[in-house]
Amino acid sequence: SENAILAVEITELALQTVVPEIVTTGSVRAVDEVMLSAEVSGPVAAIHVREGQSVARGDLLLELNDERLQHEVTRAQQLLRQSESRAGESFANLQRRRELAAQDTLSEETLAAAEHEAERASAMVEEARAALALAQRNLRESRLISPVDGVIDRRMVDTGETIQVGQSLISIQATGQLEVRTFVSERDIQHIAAGATAVIELPTLPDRRFTARVTTAGIAADPRTGNFPVRVILEERDERLRPGLTARVTILGQAREILLLPPRSLVDVERRQSVYLVEDGLARIRHPDVIVGPGNRFEVVRGLSPGDKLIVSNQHRLIDGAEVEITARKAAPQS
Repeated sequence: SENAILAVEITELALQTVVPEIVTTGSVRAVDEVMLSAEVSGPVAAIHVREGQSVARGDLLLELNDERLQHEVTRAQQLLRQSESRAGESFANLQRRRELAAQDTLSEETLAAAEHEAERASAMVEEARAALALAQRNLRESRLISPVDGVIDRRMVDTGETIQVGQSLISIQATGQLEVRTFVSERDIQHIAAGATAVIELPTLPDRRFTARVTTAGIAADPRTGNFPVRVILEERDERLRPGLTARVTILGQAREILLLPPRSLVDVERRQSVYLVEDGLARIRHPDVIVGPGNRFEVVRGLSPGDKLIVSNQHRLIDGAEVEITARKAAPQS
């Protein structure tokens, strides 16, 4: 009859704690990038590496034509020998002058001149030694050596090219510490904080899952895409890991409490997403704002509250204000 009380089942809404998983893709990069620049000028005689090549600390990367630098070393060695010879003569002369002065057979002016000459000769020796050290350092700098273990990222010179002091030559991604750089949407960035746990999977290493943590979650979005940068540092080492690899990143977001609608509770009433509640024995229609939440279930943004008695059966037979009788209570499904 029209006044028949409709039997319904309900679920009482309750807050559920969820830890969202944000899944994205990115590329493996080195935390530190080392840029090697020219310390001396000259033509490039040989380049021993290519982009993407692994190198170890101490490996020879590049050589300049060192003929000019070798000549400078030889000349500096000759000048040092000459200055040392002159200094030896000056000190021997000074010693003789001091012996004569002790016998009062030499003027003070002549002794002072000998002392000044000896001091000048000593200073010239020090200058020659410094010049030789510089020439030897320049010769060493003509051979570019890798200061780290890593992967050649960019090579900015070619054989035969004449380089200048300060010119960038080769950049290396140091593999001592690796990270994954990725981007997430505006919706996801609000759930990610520095220190969050992440899992890294690589198509090239299907047998491994690497633990990681978020180091930075970007504040400013990329103006072209609207997505936010996130950096995730790898906490495990594997010799097969190397910069440039594509990675799948699963980030565990910040735990939060939300309301999730149970399955089949949402119905379409006059082209509006609606639910029915039981209030004082009557069915009351509500039109909550919802979004797709964890597990593809609908998350309540506004319009419902914890403790609401949500009808989950016979909604198609209900109208707003209909008298209902609760025949069963279902536990709210967990996320």
